[in-house]
Amino acid sequence: MTGMGWMDSEDSQSAEIQMTVWLLQAGYLRPL
Repeated sequence: MTGMGWMDSEDSQSAEIQMTVWLLQAGYLRPL
């Protein structure tokens, strides 16, 4: 997953998912 350019390492997939979930829970989803 490379959707968030600041976390484009192949080892960061779970971290990106956590961030996406956090953004959705906060009520918004936008590129950084």
